Amino acid sequence: MLANLTDMVTGLTAQQAVILRQTQPVCAALPLPPVAAAPVPLPPVAAVPVPPPPITMIPELILPVSVVPAPPPPTAGIPAPAHPVAPLSI
Repeated sequence: MLANLTDMVTGLTAQQAVILRQTQPVCAALPLPPVAAAPVPLPPVAAVPVPPPPITMIPELILPVSVVPAPPPPTAGIPAPAHPVAPLSI
């Protein structure tokens, strides 16, 4: 088993060497990307952050129960699902 593993690693290493030899000329012929300019410094940040708004100013996101519409009534044309029945034991 160790011999099989050694053969596999040797074969993969040989394949990698072949692939590198094939791709090196292509990589050498490609132009290098332009160097990015020096980053522009960011403006200074305010020393004191703005406090969050008071809780009374936050709008109500949850509707009261009285505003939520009632579910629609069941339809007469669709039968109710049957209750599962346990198989009879012998």
